[in-house]
Amino acid sequence: PKISKKLPHYLTKNEIKNLMRLPDLSTNKGIRDKSILEIFYSTGMRISELVNIRKRNINLDKKIIKVLGKGNKERTVILGDSAVISIKNYLSKNSCSMNKFLYPSINSKNNNHISINYVYKIVKNYLCLVSKNEKLSPHSLRHSFATHLLDNGADLMSVKELLGHEDLSSTQVYTHLSIEKIKKV
Repeated sequence: PKISKKLPHYLTKNEIKNLMRLPDLSTNKGIRDKSILEIFYSTGMRISELVNIRKRNINLDKKIIKVLGKGNKERTVILGDSAVISIKNYLSKNSCSMNKFLYPSINSKNNNHISINYVYKIVKNYLCLVSKNEKLSPHSLRHSFATHLLDNGADLMSVKELLGHEDLSSTQVYTHLSIEKIKKV
């Protein structure tokens, strides 16, 4: 018998709204954190893709970022308006950085990106403030992105492309979420 895939953990639209209100925009840290949260939710990118964003691969006029995904495959992700505003705000406060990465390492002496573990902790701390679900993680923002797209009428093939999935079966797990939601309704 085929073992069914576990349903991913995701946030409701209200939890997302509350999450985006949490970072303190009067601090550089808060501005950075807000841009990280916005990029995750706006694009559905993986944490490894986010930490590796190079400034030269961002085109805010076209609202796109080129990212290197799983298997070293390059894909283009689309930014929402809130994400563009957050990135512009972040870049305006950090424009003097000579680092090639959007999110440079905390140790400014090396020309490297912020660590995956550090971003994980940042996002996890905010998630704990909006939900009691301990299983939520930065990847839950990717799941929320896909789920909310499908809930709002996006077709499965478009979501597959946006997530950078090789196989449609990877994306189909999100249709089960919608079925579960329909059952509840």
